[in-house]
Amino acid sequence: MIPHSFELELPIYPNDAILQVDRDIATAEFACDLNICKGACCTIPGAIGAPILPQEISILEQIYPLVKHYLPQVAINVIEDKGIWYRDTDGTFSIETVGGNECVFVMWDGDVAHCAIQRAYLNKEITGYAKPISCHLFPIRLYPETENNTSEDSAFDMLYVEANECEGGRVNGKAEHTSLFNYLKEPLTRAIGSERYEQLRLQLATIDQP
Repeated sequence: MIPHSFELELPIYPNDAILQVDRDIATAEFACDLNICKGACCTIPGAIGAPILPQEISILEQIYPLVKHYLPQVAINVIEDKGIWYRDTDGTFSIETVGGNECVFVMWDGDVAHCAIQRAYLNKEITGYAKPISCHLFPIRLYPETENNTSEDSAFDMLYVEANECEGGRVNGKAEHTSLFNYLKEPLTRAIGSERYEQLRLQLATIDQP
């Protein structure tokens, strides 16, 4: 059976986008440790759902029937009652949550939260779309500078979010001497393209370590 293929146009952020990069991205060490965090980035209590791009909405709607068999009934109930996504007051889009806690695409392996989309991707049930780009990049976030944007130009703040839930990743990164920027090479390349990733890597390498 040929798997279903879903792809965003790459790179996701336009080639002429201006990136204002948090200096901490150059020096941070990070590597996820699910044994410690239990997938906490997908289950932050009281948080809004994961932000998504407008062009991801149709992909998520098409993916849902393909990953539904991984989801707990409570998540299915939320999706069928409220939908997969919602539009916030600032005009941005986010994925629905279960009771303001875990993302509706969370599947559980004991007490560890996993992404059902990523599980389907790894199991080759879908191709071309591992998970929403904001999830793939975390703990890096790309926020549009809406006040400065024009139709010809766009600018984004690339920030390192030092979330409490990711303490295990920071400890693990320091123990393994893994830089945040190298650890997130795949999603960063997906977001900004391989050429800009390499340019940015060289620029960040000139920033002194603490």
